[in-house]
Amino acid sequence: MHESERRYYLTEIRLEGRSIAGVALRYGDEARLPRGVVERFDSGAFGDVSTADVILNEMHNRDCPLARTGGGGLTLLDDSTSLRIRADLPETAAANDVLALV
Repeated sequence: MHESERRYYLTEIRLEGRSIAGVALRYGDEARLPRGVVERFDSGAFGDVSTADVILNEMHNRDCPLARTGGGGLTLLDDSTSLRIRADLPETAAANDVLALV
């Protein structure tokens, strides 16, 4: 039987018009995983995010992209305390659903 992994981190995502913005991951926070495993990300864990090709999807569904770095409406900002995002969402049903949930 496949055991589902769920990771819970404190995020601070807010609605700004048709954009969502805020802290996606705070460095140093811990998530407790099955079998007593603890996961924690340290500053710099993602390397140089300014050159990364990242796609923001609805609920990790790769068939439902919402924004992308490199001119596709997604900006990542990495500092010593957190990874922050800003995503300008398109006029699509999926994006409208995400905006309604936020």
